[in-house]
This record gives sequence, C-alpha cells and structure tokens, in this order.
Amino acid sequence: MIGKTTIATAAILAASMAIAGAAHAGAYAVRVETEVTNGTPYDAVRGAMSFTNSLDTATTANFTYTGPLSFGDSTTTDLNSDFGFSTANISNYQAANTGPILYNGASVANFSTEASFLASSGSTGGYGYGSLYQITLGDLAAGTVLTVTHDDGFSLYDNQTAYNTAHAGPTTQVTDTVVIGSSINAILYYARENGAPSVLQVTVPEPMSLSLFGTGLLALGIALRRCGRRVA
Repeated sequence: MIGKTTIATAAILAASMAIAGAAHAGAYAVRVETEVTNGTPYDAVRGAMSFTNSLDTATTANFTYTGPLSFGDSTTTDLNSDFGFSTANISNYQAANTGPILYNGASVANFSTEASFLASSGSTGGYGYGSLYQITLGDLAAGTVLTVTHDDGFSLYDNQTAYNTAHAGPTTQVTDTVVIGSSINAILYYARENGAPSVLQVTVPEPMSLSLFGTGLLALGIALRRCGRRVA
C-alpha cells in the first residue's frame, strides 16, 4: 500500500516540476552596441539615437547567451563581466566594427575578442557613452505575462514592429509588465546608460506551465484528503 507520505511527496514533486518549468529559460540571441553619446540620453527602442544597426556607428557584439535573464551591476566601472556576462554563458561570439570606442582619451569598449568584450564598460555617468541591447526572447504565446525589472528603460518588439509603448529610461529601478495579447516573436531592447548600477531582470511565465502548477497543487490537495480519510 502506498503510504500518506509517499503520495504527498509525489504530488509535491508534480507541483515542483510545474514551478521549475515556469521560467522562460534557455538560449537567447543577444546583440550589444556600445557608442559615445556625448551627454545625451537615449530611449530603449530599435534604432535609438545613433544606434542604427548599420555597424558603422557603434562597437557591436553578437552572441548566444545561455542562462537566466538576470543581470545587475553594483560596481562603479559597469564592466560587461560585472553585469553578468562570462565565458561560461556566452557562445558563438562574433563582433563587427570592433572598436575601440574612445571616451575622454581612454579606450572604454573593444569588442575584437570575447575577452575584450567582457573587459569593456557598458556605460558611464553623465551619459557620456552607453550600450543598447537587443535580446531575442523567441515565440511568446497569447496570455503570457512578461515581467521586466530595469533601471534604464526597455521596449518590446514583434520582430521589427514595436509591440508596446517603450518604458522610458533612464529611471531608478522599477518593475513593469507586458501582457501578450496574441502570440509574437518577441525581441526586447534595453538601454544601459548613465553608469552603474545597471539592472535588467526578465521573467516570462508560460501559460501552460502555470496551468500545470495549478494541476499539481490540485493533485496535492486530493492526495492529502484521501490519505486523511484512510488514517481516520
């Protein structure tokens, strides 16, 4: 006979598995452009300021990032390695117009190699230079709730078409949500500017996973009720 503890454990495991699948995790195509902006803030939108995707106006890196979309930098240097990128979570690294980017006579960004990218700075105080991120989230189903904690603004696109009103930056750290009305191929743009700290944390619960979570909790309740009757 299966005991009360065994049934409850199985139900809890089912619920836990649903929770584990709730985060939109995996590999993401990332594009980073860093450029001198000479004291002018810019919005987190495609083609913002002089970040034109033409490759001749910015130092640009393209790579695959694998891991949670949880980035933060509390240092004063705002290096890419401090932000959360490392050789362990970057693959397929490629660069164009590699730099270096010079600011006040010093090299602040050089994307010629993965190592130099990690050692480069993403932004500085006073909006002297900054970075624009393009992160491909992939297909998001209708009903998905995208939660973004950020400090310098973000926007969401369906391929090349703006999906929502850009959440303006720079700001203090805030959390915004976007509810997906119909399925999209989601691309998120993030503005990293005005120096540390830089924050970008993205959570994408999947409707199916949330449904499984509810099913797991229901199974847990049923199992406990049945076991309670047997014990009684």
